[in-house]
Amino acid sequence: MSSNSIGVWRSLVLATLVTQMVPQYVLACEVKVKHDDFKGHTVTYALGDPIGCGGNAFKLGLQRFQDKEGELSYQIFFFYHGENWRFIETGESLIVLADGTRLALTAAGTPTRNTGSGYVSENAMYEISLTVLRQLSTAMEVRLQLSCEKGGNMEGCFSEANKECLRTFLETYCASDKLPATPPSISGRPALNGDLHATTVAGKEVVLHANGTWEYSKPKAGQSVDSIGKKKGR
Repeated sequence: MSSNSIGVWRSLVLATLVTQMVPQYVLACEVKVKHDDFKGHTVTYALGDPIGCGGNAFKLGLQRFQDKEGELSYQIFFFYHGENWRFIETGESLIVLADGTRLALTAAGTPTRNTGSGYVSENAMYEISLTVLRQLSTAMEVRLQLSCEKGGNMEGCFSEANKECLRTFLETYCASDKLPATPPSISGRPALNGDLHATTVAGKEVVLHANGTWEYSKPKAGQSVDSIGKKKGR
């Protein structure tokens, strides 16, 4: 299954869960944990308060996805509910400034859109690493810009309620989760605003991505992929 197909599938799981929310942490988040016996995955989904600083037409959402093999991934998403379509854009449509450090995130597939009696709703989901989520939870200021085709871009910031939702989600459901493994020769953490390039002991260049994955760099001219040892890890 392609990464785009996986993103669409997870978006559909998310859209289904939106209608099944039950409040467990009333002051911070509404949380739903659902296990699919047939597919073998478990989804933990938290829907928080509206975004602060003028972004209150959008609600913050968080998701922890565990597949049947036990592999974990994390998503952040935005749920819009209103009278008019905003058409949240695909591609690199979310910019986050965490204490001034810039992070650009790409939508996982096409945002889902639904209609109801007198309203419309949209969900846009973005893959994000546990490392970055933890960085956002400790940032003093988190500002957001979400690109929309209609009505102008959404700009806002994490309110105290948004921050509490993120902290509650991490402390309650992700406290024992391990950070992605990296090649042993790499020191430091991935930069929040991009990729960190390093070199292994063997002299091979490695790229550590902001989303927590790493891979050996692409082979140079005349060099085979096998000689580089291209690999991805989490």
